[in-house]
Amino acid sequence: MAEADDLIAQIEALTEKLGEAKQSITGRFVGQEQVVDLALTALLCGG
Repeated sequence: MAEADDLIAQIEALTEKLGEAKQSITGRFVGQEQVVDLALTALLCGG
C-alpha cells in the first residue's frame, strides 16, 4: 500500500508542476490555450 501512496503523491506533485507550467506559458501566449495544452501533451509523451 505504501507504494500506491508514493505513486499518488508523485502524480499529485506532477499535476501541480504541470499546472504551474501551463499557467506560466499561457500568460505569455495569450489566447493559445489549446496550443499550450497540445505542446505539453507532446512533451509528456516524449515527442
